[in-house]
Order: sequence, then structure tokens, then C-alpha cells
Amino acid sequence: MKKMLKMKKTDKVNEIKQIKQIKQIKQKGVLRNIIEIIRMEMQINWKLVLFEILLSLSQTAESLTRALMPAIAVDMLLYSDKGWGFAVVALLAFTLAACGFFSKLLMVLLTAYGFQMENRICLKLQQKLMEMPYPYSESADSLKRYNLVREKFYEFMDVDYNIFTELLGAVIGLAVMSGVMARVSPWLFICIAPIAFLDWLMEKKSAEHGHRCDLEKEGLLKKKSYLTEIIYETENSKELKMYSAEEMVSGKYEAVSRSLRAIEEKKERRLCVYKVCSELISFLQNAVIYGGAVYRFALSKVTLGNVYIGISSGTYLMDSVRQIMGLLGDINRASLYYTEFEEFMNWEPGTACGTEPIDRLDSIEFRNVSFRYSKDTDYVLKDISFTVKKGEKIALVGDNGAGKSTLTKLLFRLYDPTEGTIYVNGRDVREYRYEDFVKLVAPVFQSVRLMGYSVLENIVFREEADGRRLEESLEKAKLSERIKGLKKGVCSIVSKELAEDGIEFSGGEEQKIALARALYKEASLLVLDEPMSALDPMAEREMYRIFERQLDGKTLVLVSHRIPGIAFCDHILVMEGGWIVEAGTHEELLRAGGKYFEMFQKQSFYYTEPCAGQ
Repeated sequence: MKKMLKMKKTDKVNEIKQIKQIKQIKQKGVLRNIIEIIRMEMQINWKLVLFEILLSLSQTAESLTRALMPAIAVDMLLYSDKGWGFAVVALLAFTLAACGFFSKLLMVLLTAYGFQMENRICLKLQQKLMEMPYPYSESADSLKRYNLVREKFYEFMDVDYNIFTELLGAVIGLAVMSGVMARVSPWLFICIAPIAFLDWLMEKKSAEHGHRCDLEKEGLLKKKSYLTEIIYETENSKELKMYSAEEMVSGKYEAVSRSLRAIEEKKERRLCVYKVCSELISFLQNAVIYGGAVYRFALSKVTLGNVYIGISSGTYLMDSVRQIMGLLGDINRASLYYTEFEEFMNWEPGTACGTEPIDRLDSIEFRNVSFRYSKDTDYVLKDISFTVKKGEKIALVGDNGAGKSTLTKLLFRLYDPTEGTIYVNGRDVREYRYEDFVKLVAPVFQSVRLMGYSVLENIVFREEADGRRLEESLEKAKLSERIKGLKKGVCSIVSKELAEDGIEFSGGEEQKIALARALYKEASLLVLDEPMSALDPMAEREMYRIFERQLDGKTLVLVSHRIPGIAFCDHILVMEGGWIVEAGTHEELLRAGGKYFEMFQKQSFYYTEPCAGQ
């Protein structure tokens, strides 16, 4: 019963999704989207459009010549002067060869220009992605939209090729062959027209049903791909075996496969009916075309060549109708994907960006700041107020989920507060230019993701660097000796993802590289979000001591859940459940005997040395 209700709910969701897609197409307009795609192509390289038109005309001429050539040749050789007949046949053969050669040449040129267009659009897409603010990258709906655009933009890129080559060619061929058939055998043309309509109707119903089934399978295919990745991933195999989880994962995989098989069987049952109807229509079509042509020849009303023209033109006409209907379906889908692409490319940042320049950080104040990620979620930060002055060292401590990392996201201006205001140098931070503000802040995150390029590029994000600054940064991060010991020094490639001789750094070394990156930036504010979590407690404490002596007057915000290592900070904020529950120096908070003291007591046995204020 539950499965039936779930299937009904899924069907309803897919139905609503399809209705929304249809509304989107109608609102934007298929024709309007096609024109926009062509305009975009013209802006990139107008020669691409010209070559597509020429290719369409060339291929159409080739197919029409191939269809009509035998009939013309037979009539010229049987009923006309043989000298003229051979000349006409030779001319048609030359035309056929020339069109074939010209088509192949144009396809080579189109491949080159098409690759250029693809690269240009890919570059635009990646640039737009890099411009997206952080909230967009964390939103499931936003990521789904981006993935759809990234995976399906080839669909709408192909639409111009369909229009100018296949569709345009099919329409021209249909018009020419309709004229030929109407002239050779008008009554045969009248008989074929309703058959062509029935054939189009069957193709349309079949395509619509297939599309509905594909939408149903979309979520299941994603689950199947995810489970496949779990099964074949080497890192996962250890846990699967040690916890005997193979049965659970296999069961889920089998359940998804069963659901996919059920949808596919439903799809095939319906398609089988459509195929039978289509075959009956095809039989009727052939009976009318061949029967009518043979009957007219038997009555000696037409030549043998006209019989062949009647058969070939009728077959060509029906094939053109099928091709056009299929291409129109492709164009509708491409139009939908272009709508998604256009909305993505026209998206504007939601983060308020001011116009005032800023080149220093004298103070930062959170005043009654509350924050939640969406209207449907609870507040993660609640009425947060504190001030950080230039040169101060502030620590944020608390258990996991207390809101520390979310607070740093607001500090980086990755998000704006839901309520309250953040002031920088006495002014609302939203009044400043975002680009200027970012230059003054250097973060070190707990989760470090290094790129498969050189150590130098991972620190500086350029191929060249200030040698003195780079050396000082590596020295302060206690990484200088490690890098000097490498064969290629700072030019050594990180990881083996892109290079066989890449260096695999440990988790602690990766965090030190991230720390060197922050130090090289020479920003006014350093924000360290659990930067030493990969180190053991004693090594972490030693790093903090070294780091304290090398701050050079910079402002520091340190996020940690390890208490004894942050005693050097000027001010400590203790967070719990999104609130600041305690504030003070290390000694003051220990004497208060509250949450901070409780956390300190639980963690102090990890450290062999006594901490200041203990």
C-alpha cells in the first residue's frame, strides 16, 4: 500500500514538473529561443551559420538527385535520344558526386567552427559559475539547475545544426517532392496526406510517452549511479566489508533496479502498441504508393520512370514528415534547456554590493545579528553582538553545531545577516565594494582542498610570485624545510591526479599550505576555522604559539573546539545553540566555571603541559 501511494505521489510530482516545463516553453516561446540561439551563434562566428545553410542545401540536393536520378535515367535512355540520355545521366552523376564532396568539405569546416563555439559557451558558463555567490553554491535547487545546464547545454547547442541542416533540408525536400508527386500523380498525393498525418500522430504519442517515462527514471538513475559509485569506490569497500554492509547496499541497488525495470516495462508495453500501429500505417502507405504506381503503369498511363518517381517521391515524402516531426520534438526539448541556460546566465548576485572603497580594517562589529539559511529553517545564529578591534586576537569556541562556522561565513560576506547589521570601520559592511573587502580578509578553512597544480600556484594562485614573501610565508607556516627537500621545490605538483610524479601531502601539511596561502596574501584580517584539526593537540598548540609571535599586528579570528590551545587569545566567545553564552579572557572564563570551564576540563588531559591560567 505504501509503495502504491509512493508511486502515485511520484507520478503526481512528475506530472507537475512536466506542466511547469510546458509553461516555461510557452512563456519563453520556442521560436524566440531558436532565434536567440542563432543570434548567439552569429555573435561567436557568422561563418558557422553560413556553412550550415550551405551544408543543408548541398545535402538536400544530393538526396533529391539520388532519389530522382534512376527515374530520369530510365526515361531518357528508353524514351529519348540515347546520346542526350547518356549526357543527362553523366550530368546527374557529376552533380551527385559534387554535392557529396561539397557536403563532406562543409562538415569538416563545421566541426572546427562548432568546436570553437562549444569552447566559447563552455568558457562563459564556467565564468558565470565562478561569479556565483556562496549561497548559490550551497543551495540544492541551484546546484541542480547548474548541473542541468552543464549536462544539457549540448542539447540546445545542437538545435542550430538541426534547423539549418536536417530540418531545413527536410522541409525543402518535402516541398520539392510534394510538387513532383502532385504533378505526376495528384490523386496519390491526396491519398498519402492523411496517412502522413496518422504517422505523425503515432510518432508524437510515442515521443510524449517516452519523455514521461524518462522523467520518471531521472531520480532513480541518479540513485543507481550513486550506489554504483559506492560499490566500486575503493575507499568504501573497506567499510562495507568490515561492517558487513554489502547486503544493505545490494538490497538498495536491487530495489532501484526493480523500479527502473518496472518503468521500462511500462514504457515498452505502450511503445509496442504504438509500434504496431506505426507498422500498420507503414503497410498502408506502401500499399497505396506501390499499388497506385503499378496500377497506373498497368494502364499504360505513365512511363517506367514516372512509376519510379511516384514510388520514390511518396517514400521520400513520408520519411521527411517523420524526420520533421522528430526534429520538432528535439527543438522543443532544446528550447527548454536553452531557457534554463539563459536564466542561469542572466542571474544577478543576491549579495548587496556597495560602492564605497575600503583599504583597511580598523574594527568589525556584529550588532544584534541573527541568521537562518532559508525561511523554512530555524535560526542558526541568534542575536549575536561583539566587536573586534584592529590587532586583537579573538577566539570562537563551542561544540559542533554551535554556529561558529556560520558566523565566519557572515564575516567573509558569503552571506548577509537575516537580522541585525555587521559594521566595518563604523559603517554597514554592505556599503563597501565587495572586491575591496575580500582583499582584506584571508581565511584558512578546516577542510582544505588543494588543486592538482604546483605548490606555488596553490599558495599564490598565479604562476609567478614575490620570492621573498613566498619564502617568509612558508617559513612562518613551518613548511619551508619540507618544500626545499622536494626535487622541484615550489614547482612540485600537488597530488597524483594530474601528474605521476605529484607529491601526496599529509592532512597536516595541506593545512600548512593553506596557512601559507593566507599569510602570503598579507591581509588585515586572518580567520582560521579549525585550521590545525589534522594535527595532534600538542602539535596544534605549538603551531599556535609560533603563529602568535608572527601575526605582525594583524587581526585574528580563531575558530576552534579545542580549548587549551587558544589561551593566547585576547578575547574568547563561547557559543552554544547559536547564542554567545560566555565571553572573556581565558583566565576569566576558567574562574567563571561555566561552559568554557567544562569544555576545558574535558580536554585538558590531551595536553601534557599546563596551560596559562590553569
